[in-house]
Amino acid sequence: MYQYTECLISYQLVTFIHFQSRIFAAAKKNKHCFYEGQH
Repeated sequence: MYQYTECLISYQLVTFIHFQSRIFAAAKKNKHCFYEGQH
């Protein structure tokens, strides 16, 4: 059970990092829009 939880956490972490990098890539494409949205 402990091993399964550890595996699940690492899987979620990888998914989260992948999702973040996708957002970052999209932001780099639309730099102007992204920075406008930040303010």
